Amino acid sequence: MRSFSPRRKGAVLPPAPSLAVVLCLVGALPVAAASLREKVDRFYAGPFHAPPQGLMLAELVATTVLPAASAPGFGPQSDALVGPLVTEPAATIGAGHLVVSARYEDIAWTPEVERDRLGNLRGPFVSLATEGRFNIDVLTLRQQRYTVSAAYGIRDDLDLELDLPIVDTHFAARGRAFSDDGTVAGRSLHTSDSAAGDLVLRGKWGMAEVGKTELAAMLTMSLPTGRIDDFAGRETFTLEPSLVSSRSFGRLRVDLDVGIEANASDVGASRGRYRLAASVVIFDWLGASGEIDARTGVSAYKRRVEVPPNFDPSQDYDVTFPRMDLADAFLALHAHVAGPLRVFVAGRIPIAWAGLVPNAVPVVGLTAAF
Repeated sequence: MRSFSPRRKGAVLPPAPSLAVVLCLVGALPVAAASLREKVDRFYAGPFHAPPQGLMLAELVATTVLPAASAPGFGPQSDALVGPLVTEPAATIGAGHLVVSARYEDIAWTPEVERDRLGNLRGPFVSLATEGRFNIDVLTLRQQRYTVSAAYGIRDDLDLELDLPIVDTHFAARGRAFSDDGTVAGRSLHTSDSAAGDLVLRGKWGMAEVGKTELAAMLTMSLPTGRIDDFAGRETFTLEPSLVSSRSFGRLRVDLDVGIEANASDVGASRGRYRLAASVVIFDWLGASGEIDARTGVSAYKRRVEVPPNFDPSQDYDVTFPRMDLADAFLALHAHVAGPLRVFVAGRIPIAWAGLVPNAVPVVGLTAAF
């Protein structure tokens, strides 16, 4: 990750009180921030745009997003079919069947502070904790996600699905800036933004049944309808071909998805994805599922940073993100309420992360199968 130091331009300023210097710096800022990311950038760096903390946070938030499975809860064809939350089963929902789902997730993150044996900060995201003379005492980053999805059976062996998330992001931070004369000045930022996220389209083809194992091929496309400036997307097209397998053991079913998420903007930002789920029917109306979702980065990758006027440095530059390996576990209960209505309650537990540490995430939702 590249960082910059303030550069002297023109004549040297004469000695002045600290207050006057602060006022000059504030006057050099742009009049208004156009996005949540710019507000965070300005809060961390003042008139200096390096490193772009808002972009770093937005990218880390985007890497933790997991698209929903097509039919969570009890399936439309049989009450003996329980669908996990993010792992796709090989079975299709059947020609003419429709599954509509809505879910709510409440995600909160805290910066990861990695230190060596001497207590010094280290790791790729050191500057998330402190940058220069500005120390962040408290940082709160929370995102409430509302996802609506619909899956339809085109044929008995072919499903199409669409997911659209709406995200409500809240950012709050308090920090301390140290001046040359040792004066400590505190400042804070409280801001929020709501926006639509990336649209996800998915097609699944039930290929064959080998022995007692069902096999399916799946293609998932993520369209850049969300903006990274709003903490609502990655602003890049991704395409994920994957192979799905499922096998039942009485009331227990095991699902496995393996795929590669190819990033059209930067091959290094592509990821291998692995999902494993076990679902069981406890009663005719109640089921449970447990899942592991793992994402393995291909390599480090870069993002281009466009610097607004009145910032230092004055030219655009690249910021490098290291290769990231992420993993989450899900535990869920599914209930068939009445008629087409199903509900689920779940918890998402982070296992591996990079830069930002997600807290345990509550997930609730409902499904209507027709």
